[in-house]
Amino acid sequence: MVGTARRAPGEQVSGTRLALTSAQYGIWLGQQLDAASPAYWTAEAVELSGPLDAALFEAALRQAVRECDALHMRFASDGNAVWQTPAPSEDWPFARHAMDDAEARRWMQDDLQQPADLARGPLFASALLQTGPDKALWYLRAHHIALDGFAYAMLAQRVAALYSARCAGTEAPPARPGKLDPVVAEDAAYVASPAYVRDRDFWMARMMDARAPAMLAPPATVARGVRRVRGAIAASTIERCQSIASAAGVDWAAVLIAATGAWLRRHASAGELTLGLPVMGRLGSVALTIPCMAMNIVPLRLAPAPAQSLAELARAVAAEMKALRPHQRYRYEHLKHDLGMSGGARRLFGAVVNLMPFDRPPVFGPLHAVSHPVSAGPVEDLSITIAPGTHSRIDIEANPDAYDDATVRALHASLLQALTDLLAQPDAPLSNVLGQAPHATPALASGGPLPTAPDSVLASLLRHDAQKTALIHGDTELTYLELVTAVQTMAGRLRDAGVTEESRVVLLLPRSADTIVAMLAIMWAGGGYVPLDPDGPALRVAAVLEDVKPTLVVSLRKYAPLLPAALPLLCIDEAAPGEPMIAPLAVADSALAYIIYTSGSTGRPNGVMIERAALAHFGAGATARYQVTANDRVLQFAPLHFDASVEEIFLTLGAGATLILRDDAMLESLERFIDACTRLRISVLDLPTAFWHELAFHVGQHNAKLPDCLRLVIIGGEAALAERVARWRTAAPSHLVLLNTYGPTEATVICTTARLAGPEAIDWNGDAVPIGRPLPGVDIAVCTEHPVGIGEEGELCLIGGGLARGYFDRAALTAQRFVTLPDGRRAYRTGDRVVLGEDGELRYLGRLDDEVKISGHRIDPTEIEAALLQYPGVREAAVVCQSQPDGGKHLRAFVATAGKLNAPALRAFLAERLPAAAVPANYASLARLPRNANGKIDRSALRAKEPDAAPTAAGATPLEQSVMSIWREVLGVEALTPSDDFFALGGKSLQAIQVANRLGAALKREVAVSALFRHRTVAALAHSLGTVGHAPPAAAAGGEFAPLLTIQRGSGPALFCVHPAEGLSWCYLGLAAYLPHTPIYGLQARGMSGTPPADIDMQVDDYLGLVRGAQPQGPYRLIGWSSGGGLAHALAARLQALGETVSLLAMMDSYPSDIWEGKPEAEERDALIAMLDVIGAPSVDADGQPLARDALLAQFRQPGSSLAMADDAHIERITTTALLSMRLYRQLRHPRYEGDVLFFHASRRGPDAPDWKGWTPYVNGQLERIDVDCTHSSMSQPAPLGHIGRVLAQRIDPEGRP
Repeated sequence: MVGTARRAPGEQVSGTRLALTSAQYGIWLGQQLDAASPAYWTAEAVELSGPLDAALFEAALRQAVRECDALHMRFASDGNAVWQTPAPSEDWPFARHAMDDAEARRWMQDDLQQPADLARGPLFASALLQTGPDKALWYLRAHHIALDGFAYAMLAQRVAALYSARCAGTEAPPARPGKLDPVVAEDAAYVASPAYVRDRDFWMARMMDARAPAMLAPPATVARGVRRVRGAIAASTIERCQSIASAAGVDWAAVLIAATGAWLRRHASAGELTLGLPVMGRLGSVALTIPCMAMNIVPLRLAPAPAQSLAELARAVAAEMKALRPHQRYRYEHLKHDLGMSGGARRLFGAVVNLMPFDRPPVFGPLHAVSHPVSAGPVEDLSITIAPGTHSRIDIEANPDAYDDATVRALHASLLQALTDLLAQPDAPLSNVLGQAPHATPALASGGPLPTAPDSVLASLLRHDAQKTALIHGDTELTYLELVTAVQTMAGRLRDAGVTEESRVVLLLPRSADTIVAMLAIMWAGGGYVPLDPDGPALRVAAVLEDVKPTLVVSLRKYAPLLPAALPLLCIDEAAPGEPMIAPLAVADSALAYIIYTSGSTGRPNGVMIERAALAHFGAGATARYQVTANDRVLQFAPLHFDASVEEIFLTLGAGATLILRDDAMLESLERFIDACTRLRISVLDLPTAFWHELAFHVGQHNAKLPDCLRLVIIGGEAALAERVARWRTAAPSHLVLLNTYGPTEATVICTTARLAGPEAIDWNGDAVPIGRPLPGVDIAVCTEHPVGIGEEGELCLIGGGLARGYFDRAALTAQRFVTLPDGRRAYRTGDRVVLGEDGELRYLGRLDDEVKISGHRIDPTEIEAALLQYPGVREAAVVCQSQPDGGKHLRAFVATAGKLNAPALRAFLAERLPAAAVPANYASLARLPRNANGKIDRSALRAKEPDAAPTAAGATPLEQSVMSIWREVLGVEALTPSDDFFALGGKSLQAIQVANRLGAALKREVAVSALFRHRTVAALAHSLGTVGHAPPAAAAGGEFAPLLTIQRGSGPALFCVHPAEGLSWCYLGLAAYLPHTPIYGLQARGMSGTPPADIDMQVDDYLGLVRGAQPQGPYRLIGWSSGGGLAHALAARLQALGETVSLLAMMDSYPSDIWEGKPEAEERDALIAMLDVIGAPSVDADGQPLARDALLAQFRQPGSSLAMADDAHIERITTTALLSMRLYRQLRHPRYEGDVLFFHASRRGPDAPDWKGWTPYVNGQLERIDVDCTHSSMSQPAPLGHIGRVLAQRIDPEGRP
């Protein structure tokens, strides 16, 4: 289980199982993200000088290890709980090697690359490396889940004490407690105590307003290794530090943290300086005397000022540490969850500063001992270790995916120099010692002049190649000549209906080629278009119509009931005579182009008016930045009432490129989206950031190949997650440019871009992904009451020719947001908090008000609150945005009501009035809403309130639990039952895509988005997903039905998988994940692609030839499911008769052909039902009644079917071949096989199921039965196949070697 909800640490588990502590659970969860990763191994080496008695040392070590419970645990999970059980071993290997120092260092680093296996262990390894006549290294490697640094020291002291006693011939000192039980019990008691709540409240209050931490490098996911530089520091440096600490009235740790913090602040990115401070986590705890994992990391917020001295900063550090100390037990993983930072969405702290206590070397009898760190486990970003003592040192460890070797070495040298300089001048201003940070330059930036004069898209339409394809939607294609002709015709109708300059024309149409024509025609006739969503809430549509008072509504006849009868209506699906309007109406540059409505703080939406000149100005700047040419093929993705559609449509048609409108089928799954982009030869994608987050996760997780034709991906609409950018940069092709864009509707679509990937991509530090630099023709200023400096935060003000005219019929709001600067230029105050970095890149930090962006929608919570207050019985209402662990955002409504809260009714009420994105996902009822000292609603207090814990849905199946878990993540709804409806809970199209993508990742197969529309409840969706279909492997592209199917290439002897009754071997694809280096082939029925065999002997001979053609010599490995197992058995006997060796024969619930004696012959329906296993579809309806033949065949056409593209003739051929395979198998007379058989036995079976011992007469060897928790027909589902794959991996390579 890799859960997203927090487990209650210490919760009771059954039998001899022991729960995990919070500290262990955090490590366990991290390991699950990369199950075999060696990153969590830690290691130390103790250098022993003098005459060492190796036998006595080994005896002492074995006794100390025997006493340490934590080293012997094994970890398991059933998907609902995680537990540990002791598995002590007395005969673990203790290696002894002789080698020189350099070889020893290499040996230890190589040893750290061992894969970790928390389920089977071991959790530790140890060795004695003899590096000289009287010199040895005692090496100990342990998983971080077992020991932390303090525990290492305890264990080393214990080994030293035992060795010393043995050397002296004295009685060994009594053992310290080593059992984990009291640690687990104490942790559980703490989590359930008022102290836990007090600590959580302390940290929430302290960190709620924390900004992204300052970083020294762009964020990267945790890697499998680290880069490290170690360096000694003089004893005089530590003495100087202690002297300064004494004079300042603090301890030495505060001085060193202050010095390190000042250095980081000087060199790190814009952002708040929040350090990670490791703490022992043992004071007042039973863990103080028990070796285990207990350490924690707490965030330490600092604000070094240039005028501050080191001594002053040290006093501030000491005060902060004093405040944190009583609350250091609260786990940082819990705090990240509380703050919505789980899942890599944001960092809690930047660099980790680890201050080691003064070392006390363990005493090993007469030996001289010096401890050396080897590995401290994974590093998220940067870890700085300062260890005073006999051999004082400063080490830097870094994430290798964020820092190269040269950078780490340079940082280490810079830190040592800064420490020397600061300690020499403890009372001087930090800026005098370290240099002035470059904040004196005002935070102003310009995109420069426009590269070309602005031009109207209407004028450019007439200049393009008339025969070039302009527009594609499904089967509809229009050349530029056809597009212009259609626009002229429609413009004539609009002109005749009274449309002229400044006319406001509502466009109430779905995405289609006709809609694009109508949009252009409105402008051609002189008017400005006002796009509305025809599928949006009727009351919302009515509110905009009442506000904008349109000259005309352009729509379809079916939408007429949405409109007041008095409004003039032109239906484009009704023919009407009229003269085309050959030339566009000449209008002023200041004429209206369009109005797009956004959320409004008064409860009324605001219409943003964009003029023709602003649209042309934006087009010139953005076309240059995106380098759009006539060769491009641009996907039109955004809803037409989003201003992103303006960018897609007008830039494309203005450049003479081809605009391709997406359809709903493209969004069935991310695999299909990528396939469609490849098929349509898309070169430019313009995606909402929320959708791109899912695409980036998919590409990174599944190594999905993006189309070669794709050159540019544009994202925008909300803040991008640094973790997704890192995934993308790793997985996307190097030529593909990724641009992160920013811009409010009031500035005409976008105004800044940041190149995050591709050639000339920027580097940046921190979790705040840059929003970039201004477009040509755009200037920006970061202001408070006046412009601020670089690196300082303020409100972003935009300047340039792309600014809107203002808000329709909102003069006061227009005057408030559109202001005149002292130099006379007009500017727009965005309300966005930003910082302009030294690198020239803008970073978005948040809002100055409560406005939020969700799925690209600008949402003002006060508009939602106004709607809530209209609901009967609601006295007070407040809506806040809460961050989720995956980085997503959800709206949560708090209401004070006269009676019991009816959340579904309230949600339905809002859905009639607000856009889908503005309907809160979660509702809470309070007696009264909290107020602050000024009497206003305390929104911070509401944001800090956690939703009620998700109740356990009684009777829910494991698959239903999985569905509910992902719905909770995406929807932000805690209380769910199997009968809950996704869309009634507030689910929207983009969230359906997120659910499908995440379910697909969890189930390791494609889940179609349409499945959520067809199966709207938890139970229905889980039922539909209960049977998994099979798709052919990517390695077999073009040969999916070939007799020999390549499932996976590799080296060494292959695994040959024989098809079951349906004749295809696609069902074995899942084995590849467990046998990553083994070649895997599938034998498939010849009739799928050629002439079928006449009898069973011909079939076996054919398969024998295929096997020997792929691998001429043994040893051979064979496996088969159902009748495939019987065929594999026959092949194995034939191979033995030819003198070949068969090293593995495995059967997956297979039975001899004897079981069919006396039973009716197979018929077409049997073959069709077998074929439904391939696509994962049922053969019965929702009531359990058998489907008719036509309904069975219709299943193959369903979206998501791996056979959906096959025509009727192909389906007929496949079915006929499957039927023949069934009938041929009944002819098989089994020979005797000389060898053992590995039999995977489906343990869920009815009373009439065949007996697996029926193979006894045909096997001269051991029949080894492995029970698999499944039915016969579900054996190829992910969980059972995973069990089979793991067993096969052990048999094929017991040592786990590649």
